[in-house]
Amino acid sequence: MSGQSAEARTAALFTHEGYRYTVVTIASGLHGVEAGLWYVPPGDDTNTPAWNYFGRRTAGIAAEARDQVERDFKAWVEGQLEGLDVPPDDQGEPA
Repeated sequence: MSGQSAEARTAALFTHEGYRYTVVTIASGLHGVEAGLWYVPPGDDTNTPAWNYFGRRTAGIAAEARDQVERDFKAWVEGQLEGLDVPPDDQGEPA
């Protein structure tokens, strides 16, 4: 990312192992910044996908909250691929 800060990630849609996902960050006042992640599983209709809520994480800065929820989502996806049925957790505090 030459010349760009970590805050400069502007893509609205990301992919991981066939899952499409987006992360929304919201400043939540005294609690820092919340990052929520929504995803579409592989094989879902690409014309009118139904977004599934994964969870949210809270941190002092947007990049940290986003990184935490993305890390947890990717770990959950990897578990799905390995046949583990570990549901995501929705927590306001960092994991």
